[in-house]
Amino acid sequence: MLLPRTVDHAIVADLYRAILGRNPESDSVVEEHAKKGSVEKIAKDLLASPEYLSRQTYNFANHDLIGRFNILPRHSNSERAFRAGYITNFLGVATDVRYCGWTSEGVEGDVPVPGNFHASAVEWGAALRAVELSGETFTVVELGAGWGCWMVNTAFAAKRLGKNVLAIGVEGDEGHVSWIRTHAAINGLTGDEVRTDRSVAWGANGYAVFPRSEDSANAYGQEPRFFPTESEAQAFISADSDAFDILEAKTLESIATGIDRIDLLHIDIQGGEGPLVRASLDFLMDKVAYIVIGTHGRDIEGELIANLRSRGWILEIEEPCTLPLPLHLGGVPYADGLQGWRNPMLLPIE
Repeated sequence: MLLPRTVDHAIVADLYRAILGRNPESDSVVEEHAKKGSVEKIAKDLLASPEYLSRQTYNFANHDLIGRFNILPRHSNSERAFRAGYITNFLGVATDVRYCGWTSEGVEGDVPVPGNFHASAVEWGAALRAVELSGETFTVVELGAGWGCWMVNTAFAAKRLGKNVLAIGVEGDEGHVSWIRTHAAINGLTGDEVRTDRSVAWGANGYAVFPRSEDSANAYGQEPRFFPTESEAQAFISADSDAFDILEAKTLESIATGIDRIDLLHIDIQGGEGPLVRASLDFLMDKVAYIVIGTHGRDIEGELIANLRSRGWILEIEEPCTLPLPLHLGGVPYADGLQGWRNPMLLPIE
């Protein structure tokens, strides 16, 4: 059994120089850190310090990252052709128009600026940023996967770069789940590279009441209700059981059982992103290299920033949600927002 490493003053000084690029300001500060007794604890506290975070925020500011790294043009695929019944995007990924009730067949342009039929350039830049930062293997988990849009697009882009891929889609709508494997296969992903999980992500293991849809092509906003036990979920829908399904609600740990590292966690769960992230901070720090989060309210964006920054995460790309003005009717956004977060513990800044 490995014994804990004793933290002496020299180790504290080494951590200061490695993370903050300077010596500790005083012996008393060194002593306070040494009392924490764990190299990992000291390192996490320094990575979450205002001094470190302000430096990273300055170096990686909002949309400039996309243009500075030339992300979108680098992934543009010239080998894309018209396919009847499909819309083909700049990567070369073909999407059956039956999945999307708001689009029609065709071939899109070289880059999605300011966006394409389902996402802005900012979200594309954040997702492809995660692909480029990954190693020889790229693993993506998409929560609220719909037809498997982001898991297939990013896995497709990773395969074009010669990476091994694993794409996992977590989705509650039965019709959407049936589409994921078809969508993946049409775009060259094999059965071994794709997994589906008909469940709902939550901060605890339990059960979710999920609305049934008769039109999956236009059903991308269902909001689940969560319960600790199946009997409580059953009681909630007893008067209208035909309108709902009872699904497992799973923690990220349960969803990612057997997976050592997630290179991209894409979250779009209709307002539940704040509580999920808050309940999963330890898992995210240990297992997830990059998070792309679709946001559904300014309050949610603020909560995400507070919680992730407190653990040292770096907000590389952001597009706040757009609210109707004058603000009324609860401030429901008419355009969702986007945040792209980098975990410096798994993706150190060079």
